[in-house]
Amino acid sequence: MSEKRSGVGLLLLDEDEPYVPGDPGNPATFSFPVIYRKVPGATVGRVVGGDRTLDAAFTSAAMELESDSVRAISGCCGFFVHYQQVVSNAVEIPVALSSLLQVSSILEALDDSRRLGILVGSREREATVVSTLPSEARGQVTVRGVFQSGGAGSAFCEDGTIDTAYFGRAVVGTASSLVSRDSSVAAILLETSFFAPYANSVRARLNIPVFDFNTLIQDLYDGALPS
Repeated sequence: MSEKRSGVGLLLLDEDEPYVPGDPGNPATFSFPVIYRKVPGATVGRVVGGDRTLDAAFTSAAMELESDSVRAISGCCGFFVHYQQVVSNAVEIPVALSSLLQVSSILEALDDSRRLGILVGSREREATVVSTLPSEARGQVTVRGVFQSGGAGSAFCEDGTIDTAYFGRAVVGTASSLVSRDSSVAAILLETSFFAPYANSVRARLNIPVFDFNTLIQDLYDGALPS
């Protein structure tokens, strides 16, 4: 491809969701252009379960972003990892759809005696996240759900907005509890994009590295060739 490429394309769930500043779903989060595409039919329930009938919708949306001349493609939900391979095979630009793709590189940077803590939307999804990870990584991670059930969406306000103060307390509190219970946890990964706005608060509280969708997307943008 010889045409000039700029910015990043982001695939979104087919849901009406609020994206506050700091969330990759909000264009104000980045210093570079972002183009968004909802994946038709990609509801939370179907994506968490890795519904393979969504493959065509994911690849079609990604190909549309590629035609918009973005330099790379990412996503907003950790469970998009189910569609990483099918999408990367369908386009010619770099693809990193899930925050969970950072797990192996984070663990490589840690001593073998240290662990990675992963915060997910809800406790009912902890085992599902573990099942998506490379087998060699599963013994070195601790996964914790921030909310009881229903994912991050279960804590949205009745009018569909986010109580950022409440979200922040929940994310920081869960991370703090995880580390206090297991002092071997030396880094935190935030699975869902909804937790990304609170990454700096977690860093400040725990004084350890914190990774999220924004670290993934920034690295993707910086590393991808503009043309």
